[in-house]
Amino acid sequence: MPRNPRTSPPLPLEQVASIRSGYAPRRLDADPFGTYRGLQARDLAGADEVQWSRLMTPRVDADPARHEVHDGDLVVSLRGTSVRAWRIASPPERTIVVGQLAIVSARAGIADSGYLLWYLNHPTTVARFQLLAKGSSLSFVPMSEFRRFPVALPPLAVQLQVGRASALAESERRLLNELGALRRQLTDAQLLRVAETR
Repeated sequence: MPRNPRTSPPLPLEQVASIRSGYAPRRLDADPFGTYRGLQARDLAGADEVQWSRLMTPRVDADPARHEVHDGDLVVSLRGTSVRAWRIASPPERTIVVGQLAIVSARAGIADSGYLLWYLNHPTTVARFQLLAKGSSLSFVPMSEFRRFPVALPPLAVQLQVGRASALAESERRLLNELGALRRQLTDAQLLRVAETR
């Protein structure tokens, strides 16, 4: 079957983005006088927005600059059973990523971070990551496999459209969840009023 001329073969992730690992000391201790904030997986899971003021200040033994995260970067959990990417917005200066996480910075003019966010979180992609996971009790995707992971990359204009559509769909999901919660609160208040007047 002839290849669609608009379709390019998949590229390794490391060719379309700069990839760095999180700061992973043997022991993670808090430093009350530390000048860096440490972003961990627990700060991302289940949160629509990171509470930057609540991040710990880790004790760092080496130069942590290469673990710093910047606006628009993706942070990816490499746990085999829960591979997920988050896009970071407006982090404070001197914020580093800590733990079994990868920092993905889309290469300008080649890849769009919004598209990569959608692609890495797609159920088909997550299932492919799970096949690469190593370990028995606590599986994870090796960084070498993550760097070589093949990514389908359409033209940049198409990437931008996909990224925007995905962001709009996510905003709609959040609004519907908030609306549903408000409806439940209103219904409960109305039913309680009825119950108390009978």
